[in-house]
Amino acid sequence: MAYPWIKSLWLFLLGILTLFLWRIWAFTISPYLNPERPREAPYWIPFIGHSFSFFWNRDKTIEAGLNTFGRTHEPFALRIFCERMYIISSPADTVTIYRNSAAFSWDEYMNLLLQAFGITGRSLELAWHNPRPDAMGFKPNPLNPQNKNLIHLTEDFYKAQLLPGDKLDHLTSRYIDVIDHTFHWKNFSGKYVLEEGAAYKRISLKLFVRMVMTETVTRAMLGEIMFSFEPDLVNHLMVLHDYSWAVVFNLPKVLFPKLGPALGNLSKAIRSYLNTSELDREDECWAIRSILKSQEITGMDEDSRVAMFIMIWWAAHSNTVNACFWIFSYLLFNPGLLESIREETTPAFKDGRLDSSYLANECPLLDSVWSEVLRLVNGAMSVRKVVTSTKVSGKILESGNTVMIPFRQLHYNTNVWGSACFDFDPERFIREPKLQSHPSYRPFGGGISYCPGKSLAKSEVCGFVASLLQRFDISLFTRPGEPPQVFPKLDDTRPSTGTTGPMDDMDLVFDLVPRR
Repeated sequence: MAYPWIKSLWLFLLGILTLFLWRIWAFTISPYLNPERPREAPYWIPFIGHSFSFFWNRDKTIEAGLNTFGRTHEPFALRIFCERMYIISSPADTVTIYRNSAAFSWDEYMNLLLQAFGITGRSLELAWHNPRPDAMGFKPNPLNPQNKNLIHLTEDFYKAQLLPGDKLDHLTSRYIDVIDHTFHWKNFSGKYVLEEGAAYKRISLKLFVRMVMTETVTRAMLGEIMFSFEPDLVNHLMVLHDYSWAVVFNLPKVLFPKLGPALGNLSKAIRSYLNTSELDREDECWAIRSILKSQEITGMDEDSRVAMFIMIWWAAHSNTVNACFWIFSYLLFNPGLLESIREETTPAFKDGRLDSSYLANECPLLDSVWSEVLRLVNGAMSVRKVVTSTKVSGKILESGNTVMIPFRQLHYNTNVWGSACFDFDPERFIREPKLQSHPSYRPFGGGISYCPGKSLAKSEVCGFVASLLQRFDISLFTRPGEPPQVFPKLDDTRPSTGTTGPMDDMDLVFDLVPRR
């Protein structure tokens, strides 16, 4: 009678022994025999590895790996299902990765991102197709004299629109016009106003920046017409903002009940927009118009054009919302700093209208606060596919695997930022301006995927902050007899695709009062 029980026990013990022998081989003997292979952070379940912990809390998983290897910042690997993911956290190694675009491909990752947003099949092939004038069916595109594929052409449009020049100046001016119209007492209404009296409005900071900044960026980029197609546009974009990480990682939409309907409503509005004449879309920015024309010439189907539009739209506002939230959070908890920023930015409003050039070039404290906030809250990463086995810091990164450069680990590197790297220091970049160009400071990525929207993002967020401070007094609300509000905690419980927001249950409430 006892024999089956004893047999099961022996099988269990054999399994435990096999697991221990495998771990000794995988994480002790094999690294010793293959010193040029990046060491893998230990795990217990073969093939699964760090997959679940990585998606549950990416930062903690990476930090655990760094601690395992003594925080030497040499390349190491995580096991994500059947693939090795190489983690690069040394500033010098990031330079190596970014410079070698032949061995470390951005296009491979971009292809996965396009598929995640819904661009597949024939349209995906067309998006990567390099047109040749001698090919049958060739359609000339006056916007594409070098005959680049649509993806690389779109990147060129981004750069032409967002790098300093007339096109950026025009877009920035439109944004300032929208802000100027929005920041009037009578226009502050909606879900973010929690309570109001004759001379004050009590406001949810999280809802305020999410709703107002999302709306202003959309109006500046696309004009008024998009709101006629979907009145609840901002709320749908906020849902996309909250669950964008699930889209990027191509997780089933059924797991996120709010995401599917939001994407459906946005898609419906975009279809209406695409089928509207250019004359009625006269307020759209140059890059959007150029991309839409090029999509038509390329022959993409409407579903894929809509999917790419959503991808572009999401990227345009997602990072600025959280950056704005954190700047206001630090200012509200530091009234002295708030007053210094207000005083510094006052000359930018000499004639009542914001001078974006003055704000960008003559406000060192605001610039330092902006840079410091990006350092502290950026949870994004650069991803590359290894297409040619390459040695980095004495370790061979094998082709077919993925390289990840997590910005938070660069921005919290004590060798660069010192022991106080976790603290907010508003004057850090004033004292040490060279840190702006340090390879351990990557708020906008690097290499071929460097975000050209750096200047616009700064103008949007800093213009938003400065304009509000010039017209209104703001202060943290504290209800008598209740404890003061606590500073929001960074949300590290889900993967981040850019600047990280606060935990879902954390917000700040402030009082808004017109200045006299």
